[in-house]
Amino acid sequence: MDDLFRQWMGGLMPGQPVAGVGSGFIFEYGGRRLVMTNTHVVGNAIQCKIKLTDGRKYDGELIGADPSRDIAVMRIVNAPPDLVPATLGDSDHLEVGETVIAMGNPFDYENTVTVGVVSAKGYRPVGEGQSRKVIQTDAAINMGNSGGPLVDLGGNVVGVNYKIFSPNQLYVGIGFAIPINEAKMMARVLVEGGPWIGLGDLLPNSRGLAAHFDLPTDRGVVVLSVAPGGPAERAGVLPGDIITAVDGKPVSDVQQVTDAVLAHRIGDTILLQIHRGRQQLLLRVEAGKVPGNYRPGTT
Repeated sequence: MDDLFRQWMGGLMPGQPVAGVGSGFIFEYGGRRLVMTNTHVVGNAIQCKIKLTDGRKYDGELIGADPSRDIAVMRIVNAPPDLVPATLGDSDHLEVGETVIAMGNPFDYENTVTVGVVSAKGYRPVGEGQSRKVIQTDAAINMGNSGGPLVDLGGNVVGVNYKIFSPNQLYVGIGFAIPINEAKMMARVLVEGGPWIGLGDLLPNSRGLAAHFDLPTDRGVVVLSVAPGGPAERAGVLPGDIITAVDGKPVSDVQQVTDAVLAHRIGDTILLQIHRGRQQLLLRVEAGKVPGNYRPGTT
């Protein structure tokens, strides 16, 4: 049972094939009816099956998934013409205290809804030493809800049910959803294959890190690696560089860097303000398309 809860809470056991069950919803992108869910729902599945609310079943084909954002996009093979997409809202306009509804299939109880409020918004600790931008809600989110929509009273999807916080593996009134604006951005990246600039591993800077390594600043995000031949490397970005701003906006954590990059389109120029030793540089990076050897989680 511990492994089962751990899998749903975000950690797949490496190298161990599992049959995942979760929720999702249909949305429209570029005139196509697609399915959005969590990456940890589809996992490393060889085959995907999609069951509609009316009981019809179809094969699903994974278009793309990003484990770092836990968003996956699928298409329905031989999709029927009568699919009705959900209306995607604007999570930036969601207010703390606003009523929301979590929809999904918890514990295989199909078409279940639970009601709660938006408890908090913004960067929150979500476990495993991670913080990310989320919608916190007390609407009950249980195993099987992952990937389902969080909707407002107007019927607009404002989030993607993601995980819960629980010290005892039981529901304690703290659930998290990925804001739909972030999910829409990731869906575009997964479908279109970009933008991508080839930043590899990144590490938030800190006073302790700067003191230990004698860095010129304790602000920004440290570049640990860059993709060989990628746009960032071609623009002159080197491992050890410290990104302090993107497009003129200061950054202090990895998600702020990736959000700034993903807000662009392929072909856009992205401005990186960098500390390198005692130098301050402004590098212009042209956003490209994700290459075939792309490692999910890189930017």
